[in-house]
Amino acid sequence: MKTNEEQYFHDILDLLKKYEYLHSLRNIDFFLQDQWKKLPNDWLLFLKDLTRDELNQLPRNGHDHPKCPETLKSFLIECGRLSVLTDEPLAMQPLPDTISKSVKQKKRHELNHLTSFIVSLCDQLNCNRVVDIGCGLGHLLRAIGNQRPLKLVGIDSDAACCSKASTSFDVQSGSEFRSKTITANATKHQLDEMLLGSESDRTAIVSLHGCGDLQPTILKWFAEADRAKAPLLIAVAWCYHKMSCGEDGTCINFPLSSCCSTALDSFRVSPSSLRLACQETAIRWESQSHEDHDKHERSFVHASLLQLFFANKGLDPLSLQPRHRRRIMSSCIFEAFVEAILASFELSAVVKAEWSEELNKLWTPLSDYTFAVEPFTALQVALQAPLESLLLSDRLAFLKERGLNASLTPVFNAAISPRNMTIVAHEFL
Repeated sequence: MKTNEEQYFHDILDLLKKYEYLHSLRNIDFFLQDQWKKLPNDWLLFLKDLTRDELNQLPRNGHDHPKCPETLKSFLIECGRLSVLTDEPLAMQPLPDTISKSVKQKKRHELNHLTSFIVSLCDQLNCNRVVDIGCGLGHLLRAIGNQRPLKLVGIDSDAACCSKASTSFDVQSGSEFRSKTITANATKHQLDEMLLGSESDRTAIVSLHGCGDLQPTILKWFAEADRAKAPLLIAVAWCYHKMSCGEDGTCINFPLSSCCSTALDSFRVSPSSLRLACQETAIRWESQSHEDHDKHERSFVHASLLQLFFANKGLDPLSLQPRHRRRIMSSCIFEAFVEAILASFELSAVVKAEWSEELNKLWTPLSDYTFAVEPFTALQVALQAPLESLLLSDRLAFLKERGLNASLTPVFNAAISPRNMTIVAHEFL
């Protein structure tokens, strides 16, 4: 008999297998792969008639629509059931706002909430030292230092950031900034030397939006670290799609837990699936304006059409310089889109005319299917929550399998900071 955890992973994998066409393919291949044709006909007919405001509500409330097809209703309900994401942050004691006014709203929100959370746990676990991995300019450590007289260490791969952060701290504060890069193959000994303090120090390890392999690398180290020296880990992930893959295309740091690995069996989560896991959440989608939808649809359609055109030509769209790609994607009308493509290459008048004619021939039949772009995206938004939940739950299960007290806590408001679920691991109190 499966445990609740094992059943959870099996349920998510069943969902991902059934609707693989929504998450495993690249969106730029929308026209190349005829992705809209993979949607059930009754879904398409229903979605085509929805207003933009109704599309905003589809991921979380579409199942309540009186005309929603039963299979779509089941899909949306299952996506919601399997999500571990929470919009509202944990209630915390507000702290005096000592953060620089130059810091943007999203970052200020994250710093205020995370500082309160870190300080509270450091007090409970008697931590006298905080290491911020990916410290940037040291805003988080400065906010922590304003609340408690802790030893503060910042680590970042950007030497310029470390230098600037160091000069902004009082010399007497005892803070330290080190320019170091933590790689996926870093050894325990290397990370011990980099992260742990003296024999008497109790260090809280913090990582806000650790990208790619960084969070799983820290988790694996923390699971084996000396609990007396490193009793607390607080980590928020980001950029799951940047995790390294082996020669066979298998993600090196997913799955981490035995429980998830057993459920996955031979199923592989593609880079496109991992990218979707860190895209906008349902609460952010709900606030999309009509202008936001129009802009997204244009960009999506132009990227997909460009991919199809270049594939037919045997060219690589990535060979275009970024300034050309930006101009092409931002084109408001089809004519401007064609003009931007032609201007990106040194072409004779004859070839320009040929390309223009080919683009128009591609566009004429495909223009009838642009209506499917925003509904397709709304379905992806619904699936984003189970995908990110799968990754977070795997990491949580990994820590628990190693005897740690681990939990997922919503530290930020998801409407402001979509990657708001924080992995917290510590010794048992």
